[in-house]
Amino acid sequence: MTITTTTLDTADNNFVLGETLRPLLTHAMGSAVEVFDTSGPAEAGPPPHRHPWEEIYVVLSGQLEVTVDGSAQIVGPGGAAHVPSNTVHS
Repeated sequence: MTITTTTLDTADNNFVLGETLRPLLTHAMGSAVEVFDTSGPAEAGPPPHRHPWEEIYVVLSGQLEVTVDGSAQIVGPGGAAHVPSNTVHS
């Protein structure tokens, strides 16, 4: 088994739909789950979409509104949200 390591200092800064995304672990790296350091203003973020891998959001500061299968929830600091694979989310 191969260990994949990345740090925030070495991660790429990607600017997508108003958000800054720094990939730490991705499907392209061979992972079944993706981990990004993400920040952005209110109302930023991707439109509803789905993909064959899971996502887990951990909120360190601010708030995140996550919508899964049409149900929206606000997650604050210290909270986490899980999006199952192949589930429509934004």
